[in-house]
Amino acid sequence: MAKGLTNNLSALLMTPVQRVTRYPLLLKEINNLYTKAKATAETQGINWTEDDEKKTIYMKDALSLSYELCTYVNDMMEAGRILKYPVS
Repeated sequence: MAKGLTNNLSALLMTPVQRVTRYPLLLKEINNLYTKAKATAETQGINWTEDDEKKTIYMKDALSLSYELCTYVNDMMEAGRILKYPVS
């Protein structure tokens, strides 16, 4: 594994709350790689299988859910501030 990728992965796998907010970053990068792979397959005449297409759809769903999760976490932290619970 490339050193830069290892460092980036380590940065994404931090404390639990920090991880939640970084999931979209990781999933967005994976989604971009799937998009590039599909475009490359099309230009090089490589067959993009039904299984590959399913993975692409699952990745887009995961990315969407990660955004929703971050919104929920932010809302709950804001609710904690409003109710004067200690939130760090």
